[in-house]
Amino acid sequence: MKIRMKGNSLRLRLQQHEVQQLSEKGTVEEITAFGPLASQKLVYSLRRTSRASQVSASFTQGKITVWVPSALLTQWAVTDLVGFEEWMTLGTDESLRILVEKDFKCVHDRPHEDETQAFDRPEGMPLPVEC
Repeated sequence: MKIRMKGNSLRLRLQQHEVQQLSEKGTVEEITAFGPLASQKLVYSLRRTSRASQVSASFTQGKITVWVPSALLTQWAVTDLVGFEEWMTLGTDESLRILVEKDFKCVHDRPHEDETQAFDRPEGMPLPVEC
């Protein structure tokens, strides 16, 4: 699972096996270590929920959790739907954009990345500026 953050925008991109795991087990998680201590790790996860009707996110003790309603997750996992997004109100004048997408193979070879589990790019899909 890849994560991209910029300002109040959070984007997660999942490969095929991660979408399958999320569909079957209800969770997928990734850890990025910045040092040997638990406090030096950034954990981010995507989780299924039956308690909410909208996508939402939380950040607690270095862990980002994105919650996805069960019905939306099921639809996304078994169809050609590329992704979904939600604007989560933060209780102020701000909101957080949450975008979850299937990760497609890049147009150009990237020898440092394993794309064997990336989704094939659909016919007619516009080429990205960058992957």
